Amino acid sequence: SATAYSSITYASGMYILSGLTTNVVHTIKVNADNYTSSTDTIALSVTPNATTIVNAGSVSLMHQRGSVTVSVTTDDGAMVTPSFYVDGSATAYSSITYASGAYILSGLTTNVVHTIKVNAANYTSSTDTIALSVTPNATAIVNAGSVTLTRHKGTLTVTLKDSAGALLTNTSYSLSVSGTTYTGTTDTNGQASVNNIATSATAVIASVTGYNNTSGTIAWTGTTGIATITLAGNGSTSSTFTVVDQNGDYLGGATVSLTGGGTTLTQATTADGKVTINGLTSGIAYSYTVTMMGTSSESGTISAGQSKTAHLSANTGNYFFITISDNSANATYIQFTYSGYSVRVPLRPTMSMRYTTNIKPTEIYQITSNAGTCTPSTRQIGSGNPVTIAIN
Repeated sequence: SATAYSSITYASGMYILSGLTTNVVHTIKVNADNYTSSTDTIALSVTPNATTIVNAGSVSLMHQRGSVTVSVTTDDGAMVTPSFYVDGSATAYSSITYASGAYILSGLTTNVVHTIKVNAANYTSSTDTIALSVTPNATAIVNAGSVTLTRHKGTLTVTLKDSAGALLTNTSYSLSVSGTTYTGTTDTNGQASVNNIATSATAVIASVTGYNNTSGTIAWTGTTGIATITLAGNGSTSSTFTVVDQNGDYLGGATVSLTGGGTTLTQATTADGKVTINGLTSGIAYSYTVTMMGTSSESGTISAGQSKTAHLSANTGNYFFITISDNSANATYIQFTYSGYSVRVPLRPTMSMRYTTNIKPTEIYQITSNAGTCTPSTRQIGSGNPVTIAIN
């Protein structure tokens, strides 16, 4: 019959169909929404005019099943072999086929909402939800859309060495990884660290002034990457220093000393605070020290082909007052010089200031400028004393 039987009661976990004709074989079809129908056959034999209940046995209904398709991409364009986890299961789903660029998960329960988690090694998992609805007894493939997996990111630490194997400490660098450039200064261990690097990166190119660009291989352990790169010199044989005080004014007569490769080279800065030291060996790091009377010192490393600006701070007890009463010569700086030591002071529009400097108290200094004549041209400068200068 196409009409559902109506003379049904329910008791003790069983359905009772009453009013059936006796002494014949009945076919009983059991149906429920979202389940596949099941049919049972029972011969109903009873004594005439007697009441009997015959056990037709048990019928199991199978929930209807359907399929979904999921497309999987990655943010770095790499091909992966993903695993799928359905509805929170810790076990990867196994009823999967691949066709036309998509994964088909079959055998999923219909007319419910499924959560599909997509996972791949070295990528962050992504979750999709899909309501799988089909017409009873029909086969459906529902498109769950596309899932994009993001490559794990990590920290890359690169150790830089010169051609002799010495660490390039406190050295400016440029690192290129997967087309992106990162700049900075190495630490006291010669290391450069950059964050947010995709763990799919396999190589890094290091660029350091005075050296040839060199590539290194990245080794990843989880999200920690390391590389060690030894750089060869590019043939440069000199380095330039600029020495300034805490005001940024140029210091002449500062001593710059370089040690490396078994040699020590020492020169003094000229009146403009600069010095170029020649005769260096390309490709090795030199230790340097910059000193000057009345100031702090600075130390570090430098290689041929590189330039450094050293900052020396004057003793706070050494100071004097400068006032420019006339600058009709339009000078841009004045310079105080004593016995090979000098400080060059750029002129400001209004020049009346307390000036902390490396100048040694009680000595007589020559006063010059880059234009015109300074009056006075010499002066004994004691700490705390004022000096008024005309330039014309």
